[in-house]
Amino acid sequence: MQDYGNFVLYDSTGTRVLWQTFEHPTNTLLAGQSLKPGQTLFSSVLETDQSIGVFRLDRLDMQFDGNLVLYQNGGTATDQAYWDTKTFTSGATLNLDYNGNLYLLHKSTSFTKNLTQGGYPTKDALYLMKFEAGGIFRLHYQDLSNTSKNGPITWASSSNMCIGKGLCGNNGYCVARNHNARCRCIPGFEFVNRKRRSSGSRRTYTAESCRILDVQTAIQMTNLNNSQWEDTPYNITEAPTQEECSSACLHDCNCMAALYTGQE
Repeated sequence: MQDYGNFVLYDSTGTRVLWQTFEHPTNTLLAGQSLKPGQTLFSSVLETDQSIGVFRLDRLDMQFDGNLVLYQNGGTATDQAYWDTKTFTSGATLNLDYNGNLYLLHKSTSFTKNLTQGGYPTKDALYLMKFEAGGIFRLHYQDLSNTSKNGPITWASSSNMCIGKGLCGNNGYCVARNHNARCRCIPGFEFVNRKRRSSGSRRTYTAESCRILDVQTAIQMTNLNNSQWEDTPYNITEAPTQEECSSACLHDCNCMAALYTGQE
């Protein structure tokens, strides 16, 4: 184990490196470590559960075009990205140095872009960049002369706690409260797993129970304002008014939500 956190396996001569953790990043970059073209960081499920979570940080795998992109895990289309560096220089690497500077280099030699502003403490300082469960990657600082408390966050890819697409899973949405992301279910839904809210929400009733007349009369449509939905419907019904649109959904037990555009 080296002083700066790289765990290295050598051959029997002690000169040739066989394997090292710096070549296999997971959700963190330590000072002196790089993220190379084709490599990926994955967020964890929770800060207390380090298995692979909802988000990933990488380059466009097919193009190796140097653009550092944040996606929901499993997404590849550019419209599924929710943050990027807008750098298009093939062969770029993401680097973190010992002074807390996070930057992109072209083929590890020429400077491409600074992500952080610099000017951070250098004496007794330890820096690490972590891709966190909420889909934001942050630069953390630790004062080694005072390890009794956590150091501050010196930089973050976004101040919007709800920026990560899919943070709250299917049928859920995110609300920022006191610098924290809070997941909510859309009306008529409940969490699949309250301890893992990225697993999404499910209806509080089933399609079978919906067909029972007494249940049908209890089901109501509720407006969800200030929301943006993907326009990928399984059915399009002509509806001159919002009330007729709501009625069409209420009479279809497979309908979970309706998007009214003015004519359909």
